[in-house]
Amino acid sequence: LYGVSILLLLVAGVLFYVKLGDAGYPFIVHWSNGGIDFVGAAGTVWGILGTGAVMIAVNGALSSVFLPRQKIVAYLIAGATAFLSLLILIAVGSIISVN
Repeated sequence: LYGVSILLLLVAGVLFYVKLGDAGYPFIVHWSNGGIDFVGAAGTVWGILGTGAVMIAVNGALSSVFLPRQKIVAYLIAGATAFLSLLILIAVGSIISVN
């Protein structure tokens, strides 16, 4: 499952770089019914992807600690990591579609 998580994060990074990586204008990062809430530079989106990479590393370390003792906990952590990587891919996709 960690391979899937890494692949999803890489896909999000490549999509962002190909679509908006060299744009010099600020990106709409968050919006709601009231309008645009948060505008950020490309570094903001790269920060989202970097946070996802740190999450995968920390959860991988936790999972390797729990695997010999509590396999179900290790598998739950791995599944949650894959799910959160999918959510990051969706978030980056929506940022791309809005901008």
